[in-house]
Amino acid sequence: MNSSPLSDSLQQEKLRTFFREQKFVDCTFKIGNEEIKAHKLILACSSPVFEKMFFGQLASNEIVLEDVEVLEFNQMLQFIYTETVRFSSITNAWSLFYLARKYILENLMDVCVGYISQNLTMSTLVLSYEYSELYALDSMREQCFRDIISHVNGIFVSDYHMKPSTLTNILKESLMMTKLDLVCKIIDWAVIECEYKNLPLIPENVVEILKSEDILKYINKKWLFDIACEYCNEVLIMCSCQDEFIHKIILFLSSQVIWDQTPQMEHISKFVPFSCKLRKVYKISQRLDLLHSDEFVSSVSVNMDLIVSGLSICTEMNCSLNPIENYKGCVVIRFCEQDSHKNVIKPTIMNDIFTYNSQVFIPLRYAITLIPGKIYDIRISYKNFYSDRPSSIVCSYMSDELVDKKRGYSKIYFYDFYGTIIKGVAYYPV
Repeated sequence: MNSSPLSDSLQQEKLRTFFREQKFVDCTFKIGNEEIKAHKLILACSSPVFEKMFFGQLASNEIVLEDVEVLEFNQMLQFIYTETVRFSSITNAWSLFYLARKYILENLMDVCVGYISQNLTMSTLVLSYEYSELYALDSMREQCFRDIISHVNGIFVSDYHMKPSTLTNILKESLMMTKLDLVCKIIDWAVIECEYKNLPLIPENVVEILKSEDILKYINKKWLFDIACEYCNEVLIMCSCQDEFIHKIILFLSSQVIWDQTPQMEHISKFVPFSCKLRKVYKISQRLDLLHSDEFVSSVSVNMDLIVSGLSICTEMNCSLNPIENYKGCVVIRFCEQDSHKNVIKPTIMNDIFTYNSQVFIPLRYAITLIPGKIYDIRISYKNFYSDRPSSIVCSYMSDELVDKKRGYSKIYFYDFYGTIIKGVAYYPV
């Protein structure tokens, strides 16, 4: 005879009471200086590990644990007794996953993975990728890696320092990043790795790390002499825009013999990544004619801390009689606080070949963190090297809100009363 939902509920409430009031406890776990008491039979029914622990050949009523924290162990017991758990953070969820895996609590493992998947942030994305690799969680690993590649500029400004193997996996992909930016990001990583290994912070040690981890091959030596900085127009080895120590490392690299290199990186990828949330387009508002000194301004705000790593914007219209499809141009994107012309971060400058009457995704050179309570102006300017006339762009009425469909709580609000040229934004919770 099947039990009724009411009787199941009463039994569950009884277990909660036993757990809460510590009634009839018959086993003890020692974690450091603390003791946690529980019921052998209830634990044994939940986990084959606990069953052997309390009723196997080496059974004991007192267990000393050295690889767990009191908080996570109590959370695990709470789940066993009540089938509920409250996570305090992604790190907390991974710690609890470790316990669930250790004691073969499959339901709890599923709950942990579900929470992590729904609450990933830029600061926990690489951490979660590395844990999912460790625990062979294929679906989670693929989700994290996809997000890492789509928001690669944001990854490098987070506080978490990735493992060499993770960086290598990232560098194998087609990244939405300029060659100059790629060189600087690799060197930045090596500098931090040098600090982690407590090595003297000198160019020789930084380069040696890149060699020993087989990462140096992702820097093409020609780039040091051929790539021009978009801010000062000097080649990389002459550029003074970088941090002084980074510049010393670049100079040291330029003096090295040729090293094994991967095939040369092509133009930056221009496809709109899946991570870019696109706005609904309602109808055309107007044709916008911008002089080379003019900027289109769109104001935005957010409901929580978000890292913006790129924009999808309209390209220029072809207003000439020449039926060419592409043009050589320059797009500059600046982020300022509302009604201010002062840059919040360095502007993104993209010189490239664009397609007329289309849209292009432009990854930000420096990912920016937007915080609630402020309104930001996104300022965009165009230049067409094939024409002296003003740049003409189709301006349309679009939805005034972007919502992350997977994480419905993160939103960007737009204040475009006369139409806009910004079709989408790639962003991620901090």
